[in-house]
Amino acid sequence: MLDPDIAALDFWSSVGWDSARARQRSLVDAGAAVVAAALGTAAPVRDEFRAAMRVIGLPDPLDFATAHIVEAALARDHRVEAVITNLHETSWVRVSGQVYNTAGDYERLATALPDVLEAASGVS
Repeated sequence: MLDPDIAALDFWSSVGWDSARARQRSLVDAGAAVVAAALGTAAPVRDEFRAAMRVIGLPDPLDFATAHIVEAALARDHRVEAVITNLHETSWVRVSGQVYNTAGDYERLATALPDVLEAASGVS
């Protein structure tokens, strides 16, 4: 039986660690820009701190219950997994760039999120 830890390391070695990281960073940078443009906000994290994840400010802060409603609606209705978090009186959507992500994933989030946020604001 193949050891899963060895299989994972073999996979990453075959992909190439540096090229995988570069692809992840490029993908999440472009994706964050698409989502931020759709929301009319920004992804303010400086380049040296971004790695394969970015946060994009939401137009209005959400309480915990509303954030959960937004996350659930995105997953259920749009097949998008996204995490909403709060920091410094701002709500953020976190996106990541992984080997399985495509540009279409971020476009789907950018299309769905404004409508889901609007619908959820009437619920809270």
